[in-house]
Amino acid sequence: MTTAALAAPPVARATTIRRQYRQLTVLANDGIRLACTDRGDPDAAHTVVFLHGLCLNSTSWTHHINQLTNRYGPAVRIISYDHRGHGISASAPAPSYTIDRLAADLSDVLRALRVHGPLTLVGHSMGGMTALAYLEQPCNQRPVEPTGLVLIATAAGKLTQRGLGRLLAAPVP
Repeated sequence: MTTAALAAPPVARATTIRRQYRQLTVLANDGIRLACTDRGDPDAAHTVVFLHGLCLNSTSWTHHINQLTNRYGPAVRIISYDHRGHGISASAPAPSYTIDRLAADLSDVLRALRVHGPLTLVGHSMGGMTALAYLEQPCNQRPVEPTGLVLIATAAGKLTQRGLGRLLAAPVP
């Protein structure tokens, strides 16, 4: 056999669209620094913001972000960030760890990054609760009105008043 016959056949590779992204810090209105990643053109046709769950960080969305990027390319701007006290965002005083405060942080991120136009919020667990709390804010406190909402394994409220969630109301958790 010749060397050419032993060579491995060519392998088909998926084309990956590499887009520029910016790592930046957004200062929440209470002074907490939030680590953000902004991918794509600020004037893209649509913006998607990913909100991670408790004890996770924005890297939990890497696969989803890659899929969106590969499918829609520059038509979508993608923003992800670490909630206060998560990932590489700054920690904060204990009383500020509330869903309403996380919703205010989301407002701060949207303002700082000048998000406008069609917006979809994607939230997992605590991130879903953050998105819902954002939608509960008065219109004048929401810099952008979302046109889409994706909720994954989240709760709409009163989590500690129903079912197994009542265990979360105990002092230990």
